[in-house]
Amino acid sequence: MKTKVPPPVLLLDIMLNGRFFCQLRYTGRGRLEWLGEKLGYVYNEASIRSFIERMRPSLRGKDYKVDFAKQRVI
Repeated sequence: MKTKVPPPVLLLDIMLNGRFFCQLRYTGRGRLEWLGEKLGYVYNEASIRSFIERMRPSLRGKDYKVDFAKQRVI
């Protein structure tokens, strides 16, 4: 019997010029693979960047960095 693993909600911290710009919730699907002893999703960097630029068009063409957040910024 196959077990369905729901995709996690990733919190992405967007950094621009070394400063916090915004935080986005990403729920896109990645490839489900074995990562060592655990089953997890592997995401494509291009799909994450296209999602960010679709949500925040002002970041197109700018040098921003993406960090995976551990907690929600309120």
